[in-house]
Amino acid sequence: MSFLPSTGFPILGIAPSFEGFLSPTELLRTEGSIQFKLLSDGLKDRTEGAIVSIADEDFLFFIGFGNEIPGSPGQGFLMFARGDDVLRLPLQHLVQLDADLHIIVGWTRTTMLLSVWRFDSAKTTSTDRFPTESACITRLNSADGTEGFICECQTDPYAPPKTLLDWARRQGLVPVTQYDTEEAFYARVFHALGSLEQKLESVREPSCFWDITYEGNKIIARTPKRERDLHSIIESVLSDHLFLSSIEVCGCPFG
Repeated sequence: MSFLPSTGFPILGIAPSFEGFLSPTELLRTEGSIQFKLLSDGLKDRTEGAIVSIADEDFLFFIGFGNEIPGSPGQGFLMFARGDDVLRLPLQHLVQLDADLHIIVGWTRTTMLLSVWRFDSAKTTSTDRFPTESACITRLNSADGTEGFICECQTDPYAPPKTLLDWARRQGLVPVTQYDTEEAFYARVFHALGSLEQKLESVREPSCFWDITYEGNKIIARTPKRERDLHSIIESVLSDHLFLSSIEVCGCPFG
């Protein structure tokens, strides 16, 4: 595919409206989803261009516009690509919705989904399915007409290589003393919070998040810890990241 770089280095692209709200680690998750609003005016005369993308020689993640089907000159598509698997929704279908759109992109190791709804969507009353070569498109209907489309497919297991994960992690650990823009600061914060979620997911002993009552060696009760009791754990997980980011978090006093 034409998105793949030839430099041997990761290429990251995030549209200006997304800067500060997405980090590379969000795009490299094995399972995840991204939601955003697409204004109806933004569909006119669009044929190509990335909304968000990250790629190296062994991995591709792309959400944007393209014209990748031979024999369809001038016909644009809203696209979601991971590796060799691509979901496409013709822009002519989306323009016909004549409304601002709610976009949901989701994925797991073996599935992909691209969903488009009218922001003022009415209740869906029926669906039509249109199998394509590599995916299935479902049209969502109501008494007032078409409300949206869902394009989804099954894939071979696909995940980013460790080299790319390590690269993304290092981007968030580069020392920063000054931020040139608010977006750069927000991006750093989102990167820190994303790393926190990944670290918590990797904890194999979850007892630090629970108050556990034992009777001998038997667990007789397990209740979630209160938020204030978790603050020290969260702060310890984030401490190095925040220190390198020149960000100081002040705890709230409790009465």
